Amino acid sequence: MIGAMLAIAGCSASDGTTAQDKPTGTAERAPSADCSRFDYARCIALSPTERMRGVWLSGFERSSFLAGAEAVPNGPDRYGNAVWVDFAPDVAVDPTLRAEMDRMGGTVAVAIEFDGRRSRDAGRYGHMGVADHVVVIDRIRSAHILGRIASD
Repeated sequence: MIGAMLAIAGCSASDGTTAQDKPTGTAERAPSADCSRFDYARCIALSPTERMRGVWLSGFERSSFLAGAEAVPNGPDRYGNAVWVDFAPDVAVDPTLRAEMDRMGGTVAVAIEFDGRRSRDAGRYGHMGVADHVVVIDRIRSAHILGRIASD
């Protein structure tokens, strides 16, 4: 009983209000997105679309973006956890590029230019909440592999 009451009290609507904040008789419509599944494109406040370019680091439990970078990063920059990369629901990496990335294994650096939106507010994004921001890629303009990131 107490658990159910806490669960109800902790639920909040997309506008940040809780069930207790709603006037009696006000129905909350069901959300169109499943915000428990990292659906950033529909669940968080994002900046307007802009063209971005840099290096995308993609690997096991990693998908991060180094804005403005042009080469395979070295040293601490190679981890690039500050900005998580996510894709809009209808956007996917070219299957040939993805197959080559998978074949290489590990973490792969990809030079990328895209139209996308950045999280408006800092938060805990991506795997284990390690990133301060997220970019949602709406359209990939170009992407090519730079190389594999050396492991420690």
